Amino acid sequence: MQESWRLRRPLSVADSHRLATDLDFRIHDFLATVCQLVVRGAITWARIRGEISAGELERLYVYGRLDEDSAEKSAVTWEPLD
Repeated sequence: MQESWRLRRPLSVADSHRLATDLDFRIHDFLATVCQLVVRGAITWARIRGEISAGELERLYVYGRLDEDSAEKSAVTWEPLD
């Protein structure tokens, strides 16, 4: 999550897409890793307009994967916890 610190803001889906491409990862695998970091308490989910609930986050999953388009439409962001 050094990218979040470097940019001095939470990361968006577009940021994650760029990072996944730069690091040669599939975006779904990249987002799955982000989700695991959320579960482990290393980073936090938010929405540009406020916190995102667990139920809202669950609805962003399609076939067991975080749907990139849905996350982007919901303006989901994430950032490391201090």
